[in-house]
This record gives sequence, C-alpha cells and structure tokens, in this order.
Amino acid sequence: MRTRRFRLLLLTFCVAALADLTAKPQRMSVQLRSDVLRATPEFMTKSVGTIKYADVVTVLETKGAWVKVQSPSNKTGWVHISALSKKTIKATAGDTEASKKVSSGEMASATKGFSPEAEAGFRKNNPKISFAAVDKMEKTKVSLQDVEAFLKAGRVEGPKGGAK
Repeated sequence: MRTRRFRLLLLTFCVAALADLTAKPQRMSVQLRSDVLRATPEFMTKSVGTIKYADVVTVLETKGAWVKVQSPSNKTGWVHISALSKKTIKATAGDTEASKKVSSGEMASATKGFSPEAEAGFRKNNPKISFAAVDKMEKTKVSLQDVEAFLKAGRVEGPKGGAK
C-alpha cells in the first residue's frame, strides 16, 4: 500500500514538473506610453533599455511588485508590474497603426486627459491666464541620464527589491 502511494505521488510530481517545463512563457503588454527597463528590481537603478505602449514582453521572473521581462528587441530588465497588462493591447486607430494617425503631442495630451479642444475652452474661459511658462515647461526635455545623475547627487534612494 505504501509503495503504491509513493508511486502515485511520484507520478503526480513528474506530471506537474513536466507541465511546468512545457508551459508557454507568460506574455504581457505594456500599458504605459513608455517605461524603462531597469538593471535591478528597484526604481533608483541603472536603465538597460526601454519598452513602449503595446509592446508584448515575455515574463522571465517575478520578485514582489517587479517583473523581469524580455522586450521585443531582446533586451532583458526589470519593470514595475503597474506598467504591464495581461490583456493584449493593440495600438491601432481604425484600420492603421495609431502611431501613423496620432502625433506624439496628441498622444501625450490624451494620456493626460487634456485635449487641444479642452485647452482651447479653458483659454477662452480664462483669457487673463498666461500659458507661457506652461508652454516652455512642456518643451523642456530631460534625459534619463540627467535624472539619474540628479538623484545620485541628491543621494535619493528608492525602495529595494520589490518593496512597496
């Protein structure tokens, strides 16, 4: 009787191990406009690449709220789970790719919920407000390297290893 149980347990273990080995790797879609692939599972770490909206990535490992992924360009790095969706995301607008129909400025406005029409209405209702500073700020570009240097100079550290 014991031998029979042992064999049944061993067979169950082997079937489970085989199923795990033959399972397809999990794939997820990027749900942010873009995100940075990081060298380690923490926010304040070196960038090793980028991923963009609707990219499908392969999940390699999970550590807390962080996921190690392989990008479509075969870069491997860590990204926070909040950047990913289990749903398949397609960047399309009608019958063509959204990137061919929508400018990056329009995409940025849409993700912020502030369309050109909404801005025009706000300007009309608030004619004495100057948008010069806002316009200047929107044109400012800061590289990831500059951000990393700023954080390092200020000795800013984020949570380590998937801590919340």
